[in-house]
Amino acid sequence: MKITEKLKEDHDQIRSFCKLKEGIKGESVQAGLLDLIGKINSILQKHAWVEDIFFYPIVRGALFNAKEKPLSMDFMDKHEIEHKTVDEMIQHLTMDLGSSSPQLNWLETFNQIHQALESHMIKEEEEVFPTALRLLGEERLEELYQDMMAQLK
Repeated sequence: MKITEKLKEDHDQIRSFCKLKEGIKGESVQAGLLDLIGKINSILQKHAWVEDIFFYPIVRGALFNAKEKPLSMDFMDKHEIEHKTVDEMIQHLTMDLGSSSPQLNWLETFNQIHQALESHMIKEEEEVFPTALRLLGEERLEELYQDMMAQLK
C-alpha cells in the first residue's frame, strides 16, 4: 500500500462521518454533533501526524529538488495552513457544544468545517497525491507507508 492510499482511506472515513450529520436532529443535535466531531477529530489527528511526519516533508523536499515545480511552495504552505484552520474550527465548535451558553449555530458551523475539509481533501487527491506519485514514484510511496506502519507498532 502507498501512503497516499492510506491518506485517501482517511478522507473516505471523514466523508462517511460527515454524511452522518444528516441523521442528527431535534434534541440530540448537541450530543450527536459532539460525538461526531470527536470521531472526525480523532481521524484528523492521526491523519495530520502521518502527513506532518511522513508525507509533506518528503514531498516538499522532492518539490525543492525538482527541475519543474508542478506545485509551488506557496501552494504547499497554504495547504498546510488549512490544517491549522480546520483544527481551530473544530476546537471552537467542540468548546461551544460543551458550553452552557452556546454562541454558534452548530449545524452551520459543522457545515463550514465539512466544506473546508472537503475542499482540502479534493486538493490533496487531485493535486498533491498525483504530484507525489510523479516526483517520488510508487516504490517510495510504499516505503513511506511501511515507515509509518513501523512507527505505529
